[in-house]
Amino acid sequence: MTVHASDSTVTVELDGQVRVIRHTGHTLSTRSGATLKDTMVRAGQSSEKAALIYQHSDDERQEEVTAGLDATVRKARAAAAQRAPDKLSGTNLARDN
Repeated sequence: MTVHASDSTVTVELDGQVRVIRHTGHTLSTRSGATLKDTMVRAGQSSEKAALIYQHSDDERQEEVTAGLDATVRKARAAAAQRAPDKLSGTNLARDN
């Protein structure tokens, strides 16, 4: 096993498994809140295409995204209901008829 470290990456070579470390690094970086550009800088990449090849999403992350979207929609609905409680949305109007 050979380990190379720089300011932006740690590369571990073990029977051709360098890419596993890069995929994991990209995925964990974005899950921690890093933007695509942040991830590109950390990995020393100059193209979005190259960075996206190494970035993945799993079921756990999709559940987090779904929960975040749900919370955003619920908050927006509650705010709209407080601003105009007597005004029905187009969807509610259609459902009532």
